[in-house]
Amino acid sequence: MGHKLCLLIMLLITNAGASSWYAKSDEGWHWYKDPKIKKEPVEKKFNKKGQAVASSYTEKLEKFQKRLEELKARALIHPTAENVAAFIKIHDFMLEKSTHFQKMWDHVNMTLPDPELIQYSSPKAKEIRATQEREWLYKKLKTLAQDYGLFFVFKSGCRFCHEFSPLVKAFSQKYGFEVKAISADGGELAEFPEAVADNGTIALINPEGVYPALYLVNPKTHLVQPIAWGMVNEIDLEQNIKHWLTYREKN
Repeated sequence: MGHKLCLLIMLLITNAGASSWYAKSDEGWHWYKDPKIKKEPVEKKFNKKGQAVASSYTEKLEKFQKRLEELKARALIHPTAENVAAFIKIHDFMLEKSTHFQKMWDHVNMTLPDPELIQYSSPKAKEIRATQEREWLYKKLKTLAQDYGLFFVFKSGCRFCHEFSPLVKAFSQKYGFEVKAISADGGELAEFPEAVADNGTIALINPEGVYPALYLVNPKTHLVQPIAWGMVNEIDLEQNIKHWLTYREKN
């Protein structure tokens, strides 16, 4: 369907002729040019030796990181005692800064706690959160199965289709989805002996011919939503549906 739409758009553009704004070099999208923004001069600071000094903490950090990388490269290429010692010195300095930063981070968290961060920061809290998300998704999928079914598109000569078939079967039984298995070549799979031959549906929903493929289907609204291209595991399958559900609820 997407290819047909793109073709239609291209035909419309072509048939519009030279009078079309799209075809003119100085109109349409082509008229727009980035505005020239006058850059304010940056005031440079210098030390007593006349050397340029970084004017922001970002620049100071970038300068330090460049120095660290330079000393590291020099020590690796020419590993003399002097070069390695210079790299160790600056490396230990940065490690000390990082350690101090972590201690101050912990201190601030204890002094000015963020309720949300405290709630989800500990391993046990993360475990509880993960359990809650699994329970939420399980209920969502069980509810979804009341209105949606699955189209399982496959080829009997496809090894990945045979490997994916048991997972599709188990997934459908776990959540209560009804499955319509559609065979591109008229063959069957052990888990879906009742598979039907393609009646032209595959050309509409899977024009690229990717096998296996799995779709959510709403028979009332005729919505067909792909949830797996190729072989995926159960977790990926659940997450794909979760992302679609989240997107649908936000939009």
